Amino acid sequence: MIVEGQKIEYRNVISKYYTFIPAEMQLAIDDFFEIISENKLTPNGSFFYSINTYNQKDTSEPILAEFFLPVQENNVEIDMEILNFRTYFAVSNMIMTRIDHDFENKTLESYGKLLEYTDKQGMELTAPFFHLLKVMDDISYLQIYLGATRIFEYQK
Repeated sequence: MIVEGQKIEYRNVISKYYTFIPAEMQLAIDDFFEIISENKLTPNGSFFYSINTYNQKDTSEPILAEFFLPVQENNVEIDMEILNFRTYFAVSNMIMTRIDHDFENKTLESYGKLLEYTDKQGMELTAPFFHLLKVMDDISYLQIYLGATRIFEYQK
């Protein structure tokens, strides 16, 4: 199932860029949360991340990702060379699919489905893949978003 008209919006968002190979992703996530803890920041929403570059055919090639976490603090003193702070973060005009198991394998499958959907619907890509982990009724879901908007051709 793919749903249109989705968005990601949060206030007071901390982020950090990482470059890693897919097998080292958990190390990068652990590092991010350690930095959050060291800076005494209080999470206030779901952890999410964007995949800005990724070669599905060569998993030994590094990924460029940005990790995000909404925090309670609205005035933070952080090392801006390590972390970024946005008072408001929003990406709209997204499509989304959700997976509830086998995240590692289903994520790649979901990328393909989202890209195929945009192609068939005549949509233009406007933002990279975003991943947002949700827990509802003790079940973990990974929501995968892709910025995409319809392309309309005007007749003269």
